Amino acid sequence: MPMKAVELGLVDKILPEDEAIAKADLIIVAIPVNALHAFCLLFWMR
Repeated sequence: MPMKAVELGLVDKILPEDEAIAKADLIIVAIPVNALHAFCLLFWMR
C-alpha cells in the first residue's frame, strides 16, 4: 500500500521514520479534523 503513494507521485520515496526525519526538507504534522476539537480541549485544559 505505501508504494501506491510513490506511484501516484504523492511522495518521492519511503524511508524508515528516523532516516526520513533526518533527510527531510519539510515535515508536516497533521491530525484528523474530527479530532481537532478534543485535541484543543486537552491542550487548553492543562
